[in-house]
Amino acid sequence: MRIYIAHPYTGDEMRNRERARKAEELLRKATSQTAFYNPVGRMSESKQFAAMSYSDIMVICLAELARCDGVVFCGDWEKSKGCRLEAQTAKTLDLPRWYGVDAYVKTWRCVEIEAQYEEVIL
Repeated sequence: MRIYIAHPYTGDEMRNRERARKAEELLRKATSQTAFYNPVGRMSESKQFAAMSYSDIMVICLAELARCDGVVFCGDWEKSKGCRLEAQTAKTLDLPRWYGVDAYVKTWRCVEIEAQYEEVIL
């Protein structure tokens, strides 16, 4: 499974990059077997990224989003033009969407508890 992490970037790049990394860390703890794509935490540090236009960056992000199995929206994503575009795309693709790290973690804890309960019954 591959999950996209949508997090605002522009405005306060250093703070947003750190927050996106922290979100990824918490998500990995909840589901260590899952692969995460975190463009704010990874791509934003590259020299290639610095040379790209906003539209080129969004093309890459949306292409990666389309390759994912779901998306977690973090931070003040509603205020971010890019995150809102990612939300529209995820909805169009009918991808599972979690609004906040806590929502994702709670969902997978419930799945884990249910699986353990079913094992006991079997």
